[in-house]
This record gives sequence, structure tokens and C-alpha cells, in this order.
Amino acid sequence: SFEEMSRFGYVQIIRELVEKMDADVLILPFEQIEFLRRGFGWSTLTRLLRQTRCHLMVVKTGAVSGERKSLENCLVPFISNPHSGLLLDTVHALKEYIGSSLNIRFLHIKEDARTHEKIAKAQNELLERGFCNDEPLDVVEVSEDRSRYINTEAKEYNLVLLSASRDHWFREMKFGDIAENALRNLDQTMTIVVHRHQESWHLIVSPFVRLYHRLYLNYGNT
Repeated sequence: SFEEMSRFGYVQIIRELVEKMDADVLILPFEQIEFLRRGFGWSTLTRLLRQTRCHLMVVKTGAVSGERKSLENCLVPFISNPHSGLLLDTVHALKEYIGSSLNIRFLHIKEDARTHEKIAKAQNELLERGFCNDEPLDVVEVSEDRSRYINTEAKEYNLVLLSASRDHWFREMKFGDIAENALRNLDQTMTIVVHRHQESWHLIVSPFVRLYHRLYLNYGNT
């Protein structure tokens, strides 16, 4: 069908461009992602992410009364997951590009019974990447929906950086409720969502890696 041809054509063109340029990162505007979803559903994006051997960044440029606004304040909702390393690499790159005028707030929202483990893991990753000295992890507990809280906080910032949620084997790859909600609703900021490329063997090995880290955090210091 024409739809199948269009779907195949789009993925094929992007994949060939990535391979030809030997690209490390594929940057797509959020509007293009929405077009794919409306036209073909998430299956096309899933196929694209699995076939292109590079990372993905989805960017939504906020409209600020038709004027270009400097990026001075950056909100980074942060939790340690398979995509958080790419997120921190992006923050580092922005710091080098913008300079010391960039104010960064790492935000961690308490979630469930494993809160202390997740906070410790997030803080350790930030320290390993050279953060948490000038940019401490701001841990908050909220009674409202996390997406709504982040969207409210984001009004005070002109740049928001998020990572995708974990991938699930045999399921379509999505960015996660918080990231997708931010992309749809943050109209006054530049919003960037990062998705790290994962080889198929990562999906098999990652549960064992998570188990190792959990055991290490619980018993490693005893």
C-alpha cells in the first residue's frame, strides 16, 4: 500500500543518511515526531530507532513572543537510567557552548518505596560526571502528578532537558509519559529529549546490570 511505501521510504532515507554521514546523533524536531505518530503510529519511530545506529534527540523550540531568547536557565528532571548518560553529555556540551552564565537545576522527584536507592544512584552518576558541586541534586516530594509539577516548574526556565524512559523488549519504544507531556505542553521553553541508542544485546544484559547495581547499593558498603 502507499502507506507502507511511505513508511518504509521515510525510515530508509533517514537510515541511509545516518550511515552515509556516520552520524553519532540524529536530531528530529518534535513536529516531525508528531507527524510520524499521526500518520503511521509509534511503530515507524520504533523501527527508525532500532535501525539507525546512533542516538536520538527530539527538540521543540518554544515561541517567546516571536523573539529569540538567550538560554540562561536550564531545568533537568533527572533519574539514573539507560539514557541519563547521554543526557549529562548533552548538559556538558551546553555548558561548554553557553558558558558560566548557564544556570542548571537538576530535579529529582521522589517516586516509590525505592526512593533512597534511586536518589543515591542519581547522585552517584552526577558526581561521576563532574556535577553536584555547583549543581546539587534538588530532591522534592510532590503530591500532584509529576508531569504537571515539572511543567509548572519549567515556566521559570527557558531550557528543559529530559531523558527518555527505559526501553522494554518486544514493545514499541516511546519516550515516556513525562518526556512526551513536556514536549507537548512546554510552549515557552526549548525542550530537548534524548534517547540513547541501544544494541539488541543491551536489552538482554541490562536486567542483570540493574540487579548488580541494586545489590551493590544495598550490600556493597556493609
